[in-house]
Amino acid sequence: MLRYLTILLLILYPELISNEGFSYYDRGRPTSKGIERFVLVNEHQLAKDYMDFVEDTLYYYHMWVDDLSEYMEYDSIELGRYYFPGDIIITNEQKYVDYAVDSLSSFRRSLTVSNQFVKGCVYHELTHIWFQQILREMDYSVSPEHNNFRIYTPRDRDYGAGFIEEGICEYVAHKAGEIIYPKKVVPNIDNNWDTYEINYQYAEYFVRQILDRYENIKEGIKMILRTPPPTKEEILNPELYYQRVFI
Repeated sequence: MLRYLTILLLILYPELISNEGFSYYDRGRPTSKGIERFVLVNEHQLAKDYMDFVEDTLYYYHMWVDDLSEYMEYDSIELGRYYFPGDIIITNEQKYVDYAVDSLSSFRRSLTVSNQFVKGCVYHELTHIWFQQILREMDYSVSPEHNNFRIYTPRDRDYGAGFIEEGICEYVAHKAGEIIYPKKVVPNIDNNWDTYEINYQYAEYFVRQILDRYENIKEGIKMILRTPPPTKEEILNPELYYQRVFI
């Protein structure tokens, strides 16, 4: 059975499917060539849809596709990378569930919990661009740990700043319906903080409790960025952090 997205592409971009021998899927997974074509042909439409959703403008963005497994400091859970100020790479490895959540049947969607969607990855990486743009707009009203967390000395706050940024990126993708996450996530740290479940799933749930209070996502992000990032103790006991945010 043809995937819903393939049908949509046939309608909107018939020239993309006309090449003989080209396939968007291989054994039910997006192909490397399909990922590359999907991202590069739809780059500006994806960015426009993103900006419409967050109700803000990205002043600069550029996206391309490559095999991230060949890059230094590669992490097997990586789907994309962001480079300041606005360049993003989407990996073309065949580890995505599909191109978009809308491509899934309602049955498969009900059984899926994953951020492994090409469009969801694009939204995540575009949020890194937006996040840094908001930081620059806020200037001195930002808590300095968020502005300089990659060089900030106390490791506890360093981890918390990265945790918050990844959580916000996942939140936007989830809120837009481009990834599928559970309603509640209970962290299972077991002395290992550097896992997908903590740095992405739980981070999204952690910031969701704040950002869902705002009609405008940007206003919620600004509130978070005015507050020093959570310590590991506060990540385990989020009410301690929420009290500081809303003090």
